[in-house]
Amino acid sequence: MKKYKVVYSDGARKDIVNIIDYIETNFDSPIDAVKIAIKLFHKCESLATFPKGVPICHTDGLAKKYRFAHIKKYTIIYYVDDSCTEVVIQAIINSNRDIESILNDGYVVK
Repeated sequence: MKKYKVVYSDGARKDIVNIIDYIETNFDSPIDAVKIAIKLFHKCESLATFPKGVPICHTDGLAKKYRFAHIKKYTIIYYVDDSCTEVVIQAIINSNRDIESILNDGYVVK
């Protein structure tokens, strides 16, 4: 079984930092912030084994075939690059956000 390397875009790294900051600031809970960050990283890293286990979603007009993995109330937006066996984590957002508008506004690579 081929294992992929998980790569985080600059935007995805910023998303994780923003999630941690939000939880720490609004809920005064650094421990919960760290727990969520760990769960997000574990979910992202688990995509290395079965990156195509999540169906392709919302690809109209986009150059990449994005997939959405969910954990808790967050959505991990990623694509699989078979040419270099990488899973590219493009963004990590709150699942309540309008994913369609995020894709259309250029938050992810078109």
